[in-house]
Amino acid sequence: MERLPDLTRDETSWRREWQRYLPADYRRRTAVPIRFEREADLQAGGVRVMGFDRWGENCFYHHVYEVPAPIVDDEEGAFQEARCYGQSVFAWRLAGNWLVCTREHGAAGACRPERRHYALAATLPR
Repeated sequence: MERLPDLTRDETSWRREWQRYLPADYRRRTAVPIRFEREADLQAGGVRVMGFDRWGENCFYHHVYEVPAPIVDDEEGAFQEARCYGQSVFAWRLAGNWLVCTREHGAAGACRPERRHYALAATLPR
């Protein structure tokens, strides 16, 4: 199973990664971010990255969070935490609306693959 995106990357990495899940048909219609800001909510277990264009307007959004659950380590019998659910959202500003890609991830090691879907939204996801 694919790991959730690493949001600790530096700004140079995000300049390459911001269009990772952006469909090719939309690439010419999106604003290109030139500056990124990262925010973490450790209590909620989430992190987000915001991208801004040359006019300072938000044009890219990404958040990720995981819900951990305790599992028993078979070898040692000790509890450890593993992901039971995870979600990541990418969004790109188009002319007048946002293209939103939502990726849902099951439990770590689960057989079910990630689910990914795209939708158009009038506002930036939160």
